[in-house]
Amino acid sequence: MKTTIRAVTMCAAAGLVIFALNASCETEVAFDKGIDVKEFVLKLKHNTPAIVPLPGVPAKAAPRACRPFLISSAVGGVEETAVIERACTPENEPVWTLMVGLRGSPGTAVKINSGNYPAEKAVMESRIRGIVLYGISQEDADFIVLKTGPMLRLANGSATPEKEKLLAEAAKALKEQLARP
Repeated sequence: MKTTIRAVTMCAAAGLVIFALNASCETEVAFDKGIDVKEFVLKLKHNTPAIVPLPGVPAKAAPRACRPFLISSAVGGVEETAVIERACTPENEPVWTLMVGLRGSPGTAVKINSGNYPAEKAVMESRIRGIVLYGISQEDADFIVLKTGPMLRLANGSATPEKEKLLAEAAKALKEQLARP
């Protein structure tokens, strides 16, 4: 009758890395019940993985990655929806975007991307990030509902040239609102 004993070794203990036979760093040794301790130790020694010291240089942590996300917010009784997005550039820098649109009207929205306005980027990103962290201020909510919303509704019912002009005006006004300190 065979019995299996597992000798579990700690990986990376005391600055050592153990190259184990499997991912859990376990070595199995099977023996008969009548085996003596010396034979068990020899089998264990023979089946134990090699121990290799680690180099003395500490590993550097990878730079923190930009984590993109998207938040969409709509309030009952109000037609406008606000979408806040944090995207990432290839250089791992965040780019903040605020988009205000009419619920149920795709294509009728204004989108302000902080990356498009380098002079006001820091202020705009701070304002958009503040909306995510602390909620929208009464002043910004009033601007979206009372100024941006009516322009979007006008643009929604207009012909294409007039629609583009109204959307550009709404985008400019929203950008100026976000660029204020």
